[in-house]
Amino acid sequence: MKQQNITVLRKILYAVESGGQVYGHQNYSAFAGVGANTPNEKAITIGAGQWYAGEARLLLQNIQKKYPADFSKLDTAGIAADLKKSWDRYGVSSASAKGKCIIAIISSTIGIKCQDELMETQIKEYATSLGKTYGTMPDTAMMECINIYHQGGASALKRILAKTAKPYTAKGIYAALNTDPADPKPNQVGDYTTRQKKVYEFITKYADGGTEQKGGTTMAVRMSNCGHDENGRYAGGKAGDQTGTEWYLRSWYAYPTGGWNYILRWKDESLGNLFADLAIEAALNDKIGYDQGTAGNSADRCTFRQQMKAVGYRPSKITKPCECDCSEGTIVLIQAVGHLKGIKELQECNATYTGNMMDYFNSAKGKKYFTVLQGRYLKDSSLAKRGDINLNTGHHVNVTVDNGSNTGKGSTANTTTTTTGGSGYMFSVGNVQNGSKGNDVKLLQRLLKSNGFKGKDGKNLTIDGECGTNTVYAIKKYQTKKGLSVDGCAGPATWKSILLR
Repeated sequence: MKQQNITVLRKILYAVESGGQVYGHQNYSAFAGVGANTPNEKAITIGAGQWYAGEARLLLQNIQKKYPADFSKLDTAGIAADLKKSWDRYGVSSASAKGKCIIAIISSTIGIKCQDELMETQIKEYATSLGKTYGTMPDTAMMECINIYHQGGASALKRILAKTAKPYTAKGIYAALNTDPADPKPNQVGDYTTRQKKVYEFITKYADGGTEQKGGTTMAVRMSNCGHDENGRYAGGKAGDQTGTEWYLRSWYAYPTGGWNYILRWKDESLGNLFADLAIEAALNDKIGYDQGTAGNSADRCTFRQQMKAVGYRPSKITKPCECDCSEGTIVLIQAVGHLKGIKELQECNATYTGNMMDYFNSAKGKKYFTVLQGRYLKDSSLAKRGDINLNTGHHVNVTVDNGSNTGKGSTANTTTTTTGGSGYMFSVGNVQNGSKGNDVKLLQRLLKSNGFKGKDGKNLTIDGECGTNTVYAIKKYQTKKGLSVDGCAGPATWKSILLR
């Protein structure tokens, strides 16, 4: 499975296990006593992922092993001694001294980190094991399988897949789950209808390769989308992205209310690629959240602008929680390209909201750098191009960050000029190690180079998309400086560090 989908599935499982079925929500301090979930449970269940009995013990053992000194300070009730025993019938209550101690451990900074690591490790192990048993399948189908396995075990998954047509898909597996309520046997995985519905919705909405519920398009083309705060509202939330969905990457869609009015395409492909990179950085940085800045907190909308100026116009460098809305975010990113490239006309993008953005794009300054597209471009994701600005003047604006399969092949009717396609490069955060090739390598090389890390030969890294001796050397130097595991492989921890530095 792709690392992106492993992370998405972790959040999905957290949401349905302890987060109130809200994606991006979880309860790291969750504690359920004996029989709280089902009468046949003889031990406690803990954590965001609801680990039961032996797995609860494993989580605590992991915390103890990784952070022995911190664990010892938090262990005020002799939990370390209990970890040497079987937990099959470990039944302390949440109100007891031991229960309170366990909650303190798992909800600490080190506890939260180990919970995330354990969940992602288990997902990877499940995927490997299930792939051997049931064969290769799309990530989205595997995510459904792991959800079932996590909830009901091997026998439940075997039963559901026996009712699922091949080749396995998330849609087919979900359809099989929906047959359970009509089966008289009690307590089957599909009987938890609200859970299964949410899991399927989340997979189709957030997974790379899933199908968005609204618009029916695929995650092959994504948008950097800033649209609501952590409460699903337009103002009043906390600074920063509390749920990972205030500003996030989602699949391309045609705006549902009236459609997009215009697609604004960069005439210079390199500028469009830089703009898309900045939009991705913003979506991945949870220090950047949404706020429209309504009455009483109008200044909140501008804090993203302030932080961008303070860090040199790279969203990935922002470390202080800040906010903006869709139009302010897009306008600031256009200006950021201008500052990074020394282009005055872009720095002077003077739009203030969706309703007057076209004034800039129709001006001499805007026309110099943007093409206005309409017609098929407004509804067809296959014609999308990296850096496209998708604008509904009355409601919303966001940024396309991937090329569609037919980029440059669409009709030029209703456009101001004819545009041509180009491969560009697509952002990725897959593991980068010796021998890796592709666009994720290019991006990592650029980030390392911009931070002053050089190759083994003492020269600046070549941005060629091939991870060789010099790139591995720079990765190790970065990992050493940041106190990360020094293995020369840019995995999730290294990516997170360099993107959110």
